[in-house]
Formats: sequence, structure tokens, C-alpha cells
Amino acid sequence: MDIDLPIINGIEVLEKLHHLPYIIFITAMGNHALKAFELGALDYLKKPVTRERFSRSLDRAVQIVRKSTAEEKTLNNAGLIVTEKENHFLIPFHEIIYITSHDKHSVIHTEKRDYETARLLHEIEKKLPENFLRIHKQSIIHLGYISHIQYLMGGRYQVFLKDSDETNLTAGRKYADRLKTMLHYK
Repeated sequence: MDIDLPIINGIEVLEKLHHLPYIIFITAMGNHALKAFELGALDYLKKPVTRERFSRSLDRAVQIVRKSTAEEKTLNNAGLIVTEKENHFLIPFHEIIYITSHDKHSVIHTEKRDYETARLLHEIEKKLPENFLRIHKQSIIHLGYISHIQYLMGGRYQVFLKDSDETNLTAGRKYADRLKTMLHYK
């Protein structure tokens, strides 16, 4: 990204973001380097940039991204990584009772507390193991926490969970067949 952008500058763009991307600044302005690194920039290249310097910067960025991705995959095998403001939590899969969607964020419900994240439900669903099941466009449950299910009119089911709140969620018609299959219910 360049520092000198129309309307707001590159530093201001980073300051407004909730989740910082991997970024390399390429600019003729040298006076913003310290602030760029404070905001998490991977590198700061001052124009004119040689091909060799650009290649070194790009190689370094690729190494950082690969390392970060490998670490995340290792942690994701143990649980779900959730970012809440400046805090990062590793929530073990066995502690997750259910997950719900609310507008552009999701809430991960455990016995200890609820974790709110800006990640969408379909993004979280991809990271969950097989003992989780989507039962509605706005909810995913941990199959191990099901107490019982009850048939509702119109091909839907009410799913009762074994948690301290005695949560019950509705399984939509679209998801009912998969729920019955997972529970070996006919």
C-alpha cells in the first residue's frame, strides 16, 4: 500500500481496520515508517525500489504468512481461535455447546462464557470437526450436548441441549434430514 492516497493516507487506513492485514508499504515518503511498523506493517519500502529489495520484502512476507498459517492450523486442531477486540482465545472444541449468528458476527456459547467474534457462521463451520452440525441458517450445535429432540409442525425439530441454561434451538426443515441422519433417527 502507498502512504499517499487520496482522501485518507495509508496509515489512517490501517488505523481504521479492526483486523489488520499483512501489509507492505511502498512509498516515496519516509517519515511514516515508524508508525507503519507500530501498526504491524511487514516492511516499509521507500521509492525508488529495486527489484532485489522488493523480492527480499516479498520473500519475507511469504515466510511470515506461511508460519502464521502453520501455527493457526496446529491450534485449530485443538480448538477454535477467536478474536475479541485485542484478545485472542483458543476455545477447545469439547467446550463449545453451540454457535449462533447475529448479523455480521457470531457468538460461541460455552458453559464458562460466550465469545463474540466478527467471523461469519459459515467461516466458523468450515473449521469445526464432524461432531458439530448446522441445524439452522443461524445455529450450529455440538452433537454431544443434545439432550433430546422434539418434532414440530412443518418438518422442523426443537433441539434441547444439556447445558446450564437448558438451551433449545429450532432445526429448520432444510437441516432436519441431516440432523435425523446424524442421530440415527428415522
